[in-house]
Amino acid sequence: IQEIKYEQANINLSHPPLLDNFDPELQKTLRGKKAVKKAYELAKSWTNGEVVMFLCLVGGTGVGKTHLALGSAAKLVENGKGIRYMNGEQFANELRPRSFNDNEGRSQRQFRSNLMNAEYLILDEVGIATDSTGWMSNQYQEIISHRFDNNKPTFITGNIEKSPNETPDVAIERVLGSRVVSRLKDVTKSRLCSLWEANDMRPFIKTS
Repeated sequence: IQEIKYEQANINLSHPPLLDNFDPELQKTLRGKKAVKKAYELAKSWTNGEVVMFLCLVGGTGVGKTHLALGSAAKLVENGKGIRYMNGEQFANELRPRSFNDNEGRSQRQFRSNLMNAEYLILDEVGIATDSTGWMSNQYQEIISHRFDNNKPTFITGNIEKSPNETPDVAIERVLGSRVVSRLKDVTKSRLCSLWEANDMRPFIKTS
């Protein structure tokens, strides 16, 4: 039954990583541990409904963002919530323009509507699929802005690399657009957690 619920939430793993198994101590620097621990605490609080409804984690690869996203989704399924999980590759495949076929257009509109109106939405790895025209960014902005304005709990992780001369706002705007950045600045409803000081944890994770 649990696997069916995972499938309905678009969690394509029979045993997703759990929040309780996340270990910030795998980070090798004090700054990294502090950043990852903050992300972990925010994810737990968001999942339990104890913190603002709009949470965004940004950083490089391997710092634990997807673990926290999937762990939060699994916890919400366990709690009987209506949750939709979507990673960047799936998002792009569903919404990338293909043709002017009417059935295809209706399918894409329904997909957007499903994400806009889900009780809880987790958008993972939003920086994994972008395009030079900004079309993908506009799709994210439309969905995220609608959910923010209608107070629907939303958790975003951004697989976003930041150049040394970029501010966090500029790096996020490059992928998600100015409307999302503007909403992240509303501290009454949003939290932004930067993981750029964390290191890739995968080499330190025990597999046996």
